[in-house]
Amino acid sequence: MLGYVDSHALFSAMSSVRLDNFLYTAEAFRELRSHLTEDGVLAVTFTVHERWIADRLHALMAHAFGEPPIVFQGAKSSSSGTVFLGGPGAREWRVRYIDFHPGQSAADGTHTWVYGTATEGYLDPRVFSDSVRTPADDWPYLYLRAPTIPMNYLVCMLALLALATATVTATTGIRRIRWGFFYLGAAFLLVETKAMTELAIFLGSTWTVNYFVIATVLVLILGGTALVHLGWTPPTAAVYSVLGVILVGTYVAPVHALLGWDSALRDWIAVGLLCLPLLAASIVFARQLRTEPEASAALGSNLLGALVGGVVEYSSMAFGLRSLYLVALFLYALSWLAFAGRQRMAA
Repeated sequence: MLGYVDSHALFSAMSSVRLDNFLYTAEAFRELRSHLTEDGVLAVTFTVHERWIADRLHALMAHAFGEPPIVFQGAKSSSSGTVFLGGPGAREWRVRYIDFHPGQSAADGTHTWVYGTATEGYLDPRVFSDSVRTPADDWPYLYLRAPTIPMNYLVCMLALLALATATVTATTGIRRIRWGFFYLGAAFLLVETKAMTELAIFLGSTWTVNYFVIATVLVLILGGTALVHLGWTPPTAAVYSVLGVILVGTYVAPVHALLGWDSALRDWIAVGLLCLPLLAASIVFARQLRTEPEASAALGSNLLGALVGGVVEYSSMAFGLRSLYLVALFLYALSWLAFAGRQRMAA
């Protein structure tokens, strides 16, 4: 039973579309199906505010069980909720649907979902539309109707970016952006925030995720800096090569595959794989910073890049989480070219 697990029941309707908890995804529903017995039933109770949310939940259940679920619509208030029932145990159930004419369809608008309706009863499967995108582990945004970055998110992020840019520029006195450090910072925060989002599939959307990621990132940065200080690092080109291999490898074989491994080390290994590029990046950063004549400009450029990387991470709402691996790879490639260009100019 999933009873009112939807967070939007706690605040105003649809006030946040970014709740990437990996619970209402195709993979999660297939996992739930695997735990049912021969007469088991999955019951999902949900506060439905929008018609397309009902269509999406209906499609998730239908795809998971290979047949439409039984849907009971509560009456008069959201507290009555809507219950979606599916699984082997529900196949033989016979229910009486509320009035629905065969000529109606989900697309013609004659039967619409009304929040707070007084109509209570079982809904005919023909009421629902299957032409909706169902959330998946790569795109776990239940409350986002279509893959896009909502305008209110864009406006807030751009305003924050402009304010932060002005502040960093004023406090660090940057006269010229060090692009190598800028791209390193952008890729850094992109990889870190991506790791926090993806690790919710292992640890849930809790502060535990932040603890795992931040602790690992700090250790990796400290380790990379120590290696540079001791002179135990390979050439920069080799470090970038390793970084690229890690990003391509995790893109091809996502860490989600570790979910089937029952071990206390599983979560730490997942954190390590997601954050490992930061070890290579910290080696590059420490090495380049030692040769930078104006450290404040380099640090300011890195911070500005981190701000941009945090904003770019929101592109996953439009293109999915795995696309961020390629974006991070592109940013690291730009930083490599920028540092290489600086070295040629210095020579």
